[in-house]
Amino acid sequence: MSDPKNTKTDTTEKRFSLTPNSTNLILLTSAKGHEIGEQFTMNLLGIPQQAMDLPAKQKEEIFLISIEIFKKLSKLANAVDKYAEEETKLVDEFKEKVQKDGRRIAHQSDILEAAIEEVLGQAKSTLDVLMKMFKPLLGVKLHTYGENGDKLIKALENNTPTENKEKMATIIQVVEQFKPYSKSIIGLRTTTQHYKNIQMTPLIAEIDQKGAITISVPKMSEQQTAREFSEVVYHNIFVFVRDLMVFSFASKFYSGIVPVVIEEKGKIKKIGVTISEDALGK
Repeated sequence: MSDPKNTKTDTTEKRFSLTPNSTNLILLTSAKGHEIGEQFTMNLLGIPQQAMDLPAKQKEEIFLISIEIFKKLSKLANAVDKYAEEETKLVDEFKEKVQKDGRRIAHQSDILEAAIEEVLGQAKSTLDVLMKMFKPLLGVKLHTYGENGDKLIKALENNTPTENKEKMATIIQVVEQFKPYSKSIIGLRTTTQHYKNIQMTPLIAEIDQKGAITISVPKMSEQQTAREFSEVVYHNIFVFVRDLMVFSFASKFYSGIVPVVIEEKGKIKKIGVTISEDALGK
């Protein structure tokens, strides 16, 4: 796997590389809102949490932390959509300006740079809040998604009884597979927060001999526009959050119960539980 900033990804669960109703916590006003609402607020807070063999108090803590995670993910989705809206607006304004003065011109927008930096900030914040679930779930206290996930891996390896090593190995595998993506996201966020501005090309306008105007939108690399990049960040974070929560919850399921996909509609997967083949064979 490589830097999602420059490549398309292809893993077992596809991560896009350019891609609650009942609780009223997530606004279902966009495609991402429906995605978050269906897969999280109405899904993971249902059967999977009920299947965990934990005291009621810990389940309540996990429920509340899950809501925090979903809200953070929703803010990330909103930041991505906001970038798209700002870019569309500025392209239209820029085109109108070029039509008036008739020159080839470039336009550097701090508004669009700030919008991408907000996407990176919300992505890192989502990962940090995600770590809070491990205290009531596994007794592991982490404040941030430190060292590109290695702090979580070390904590799981050092605080796991022998009989649960196999379950922890599955969670660790999810973290390991996400490392190339989180390294890029966290690295860019740290750079823009402490050292320098995000590296994006400006809006560029060209006028051909017939007077037709072409606007080139900002790019993060030669192969990827800033809008595509923001979608990469959202979809990769989305898949990681969902997978990590599912397998972490499953590590505390009642004996013999395992998670399964019981329905799939496009990118939306409905998670349920079933009895494992080993349990059925006993």
